[in-house]
Amino acid sequence: MGQQLTPEAVWTLLEAHQGEEFFTSKGLPFTYSIKGGEIFISRRSKTITRSTFLAACRKVCETPQTVTGPKALGVFGAPYLWALFLALGVVQARPAGETRCVYGGYAFYVPLPQASPEGVILDLYMEVPKEMFQKFWDRYGSFAGREAHMTRQQEEAAVRENPLQFSVRPELFCGARALRMQRSRSSCRMPQALAEELEAAHASEPELLPGLNPESAWKITRCLFAWPDSKPSAASRPSWTLRLSADTVTVPAGPVLSAVAGCRPFSLDVPHPVSGQRYRIQVLRVHEERMDLSPESLPDFLRGARIPSCITVLDCRITPRLPEGESLALCSLRDADAPEWPQRPGFQGAASIGVIGGADGPTSVFIAGRSAGEKKQDSEKTVFFTAGPWFLPERHAVWQPRFTIPACPPEEFDLGRRRGQHRKKEEEHGTKG
Repeated sequence: MGQQLTPEAVWTLLEAHQGEEFFTSKGLPFTYSIKGGEIFISRRSKTITRSTFLAACRKVCETPQTVTGPKALGVFGAPYLWALFLALGVVQARPAGETRCVYGGYAFYVPLPQASPEGVILDLYMEVPKEMFQKFWDRYGSFAGREAHMTRQQEEAAVRENPLQFSVRPELFCGARALRMQRSRSSCRMPQALAEELEAAHASEPELLPGLNPESAWKITRCLFAWPDSKPSAASRPSWTLRLSADTVTVPAGPVLSAVAGCRPFSLDVPHPVSGQRYRIQVLRVHEERMDLSPESLPDFLRGARIPSCITVLDCRITPRLPEGESLALCSLRDADAPEWPQRPGFQGAASIGVIGGADGPTSVFIAGRSAGEKKQDSEKTVFFTAGPWFLPERHAVWQPRFTIPACPPEEFDLGRRRGQHRKKEEEHGTKG
């Protein structure tokens, strides 16, 4: 409701409720009256001016997702103004103990962990502002439900640019003890206006916490952690710490190159997307191989199909060695050929074959949506990159250097602040403001 009101409209609403009794978040009762553009609070001798009220109201109306309590208002009399905003429906109360964490450029709202018969439940609400998601949707929304019409480059760009694809690995600590994660699941919620425009089944989308902005897009993750061997008692009020680390991202770097089987060795220098450090890829050999696929090695649904078996292999050396957790690879830009089945009534299907290889050549196959990868990764010796498979040898395979790097360094957040102390500090800060 807050984002639909203007500060002047809230002032008019305030004038209509003079003399009524309200309560601060500490449970203290108060009334107010308005005279000459000033708010007289029954529990205070100093008044709150109209300009102070409008400044706090503008902050609530324009950026409701960043205003989570009196402290965020940052004005004189904040505890009383916050109580009025809550009572008049200008803002919504947040669950006790909720923590706002900013990580990787995104805001995460994290309620206190909850005990369950299975373990400890931790919920994370990652907000994608409406403007950010709209920019992505304007570019790729026309492909919704028509992903098969996208080129491989469009698919990769859509995944890379989708803000809801930002993924984190949460670690939870009870005191100094790390809890083991048992499982997790994530779901996404589109902005309310866009969901209604597309006539999406909004009722089936995950629920938001009170006070979270429905006009933003959200990625909601629920994790289940096992208790440590010695479970803390309820009276001990354990402290909680959350550590967030981002999954790696793949970043294209350097020019696209064409490598022909049998060509002479060559080298390519590519800059690191973050540090600027230049790495040299020495292509020692480009050759073709044919996978020996016996029917016994294939899944049942592939038996009887015509399977592509031609692959292109690059033998390379990369210097200097990359930092721990990072890699540099040459990735094929051409799609692999899909298996072909004999015509069978009522049968539809498609798949591609990827290669898992060893130092001496391909050793097994797996089913995937795309296929191109490394046969072996050893940054101090020769590394092998493969493309395909195809039905016929590919004479002009096209490759692109790509770095795989952490999206951002890990960061820790304290979730264990006691409720009473937290409220007291907010009240004191707001009063001084």
